Amino acid sequence: WVYRGTMICVPCITTMICVWFIITMICVRFIGRYYSLDAVVARELVGRGQKMTAKLRKDLDIISDKTGIPMKSCLRQYDNIKRIYKVTICFCYCSLMLSCSVIPDRLPQYRYFE
Repeated sequence: WVYRGTMICVPCITTMICVWFIITMICVRFIGRYYSLDAVVARELVGRGQKMTAKLRKDLDIISDKTGIPMKSCLRQYDNIKRIYKVTICFCYCSLMLSCSVIPDRLPQYRYFE
């Protein structure tokens, strides 16, 4: 009976694994497409030499007309670049703070060079 019960469950389990794999692949693809950047829009946003401000956000309609990319996509890419910028700045600031806190500990070792 155990063998027969196992044989009945195997197709169901195989089907569930296949469905889970397909759903995972679809999610990965959607996330990848959401965070992707168009080179033209990224060049316009980053290449202006401006900070990511509200003024640049208001100019997205000009960038959209210039590049031919829909406004919604330009806005999404602006938000993604701004998010990356914030994380990078926070990481750099935290690294600087960490290195500044480590330096005073090492400084007394090199105080006298006799």
